[in-house]
Amino acid sequence: MNGLVWKDTTLLRNGLIYVAVFGVVFSLLFSESNVMGIVCPMLFSSLVASSFAWDDQCKWDVYAVSTGIPRNRIVLSKYLSSIVFITIGFAIGLAVSVAMPYVTGADTDPASAAIVSVTGWVLSAIVVSISILVNYWTGSSVKAQYVSIVVLMASIAFLVSATIIASDLVGGNMLLVTGILLVIAALMFAGTYRLSCARFAKRDL
Repeated sequence: MNGLVWKDTTLLRNGLIYVAVFGVVFSLLFSESNVMGIVCPMLFSSLVASSFAWDDQCKWDVYAVSTGIPRNRIVLSKYLSSIVFITIGFAIGLAVSVAMPYVTGADTDPASAAIVSVTGWVLSAIVVSISILVNYWTGSSVKAQYVSIVVLMASIAFLVSATIIASDLVGGNMLLVTGILLVIAALMFAGTYRLSCARFAKRDL
């Protein structure tokens, strides 16, 4: 399992660097430190789709299954890789959120930055669970990739909007909202994992 996750991380190491640089530059341009706590993990969540593209280009699934690796383990590795990606984004987003106020001279609230960053991680976990499911169900054709992108963007827009609305409804208690989102993320991971395994098990490689 570690080898499968390491494979995805190694193949996308350049993408990890590019996304990290883009995230930092984005924060410097807009000087919105706390926003980076959500933006950075979201940016890194897009790398999951890239890992599917690499696998399709190299016919990795065919090779992996032919070597005896169980299909459900291949699916699970995508979820674990996605956790690695968004956790890297979380770390960068949190670091930028804490450091930016010192650069811009604005007031800083490390506790608020930490809560926003955790919220960003949880939202990204929900997004990648949807993205992985869509990739397994639609395949890797060009048309399917467009569908995946549309679903991903729609999911991000909906989740961020729902989070803002939910925060207003509970009086700005982001800790409570994050807790609820964490439960939703866990359920999404479990549900989409089962559906992804069912779909991949039927795929003729």
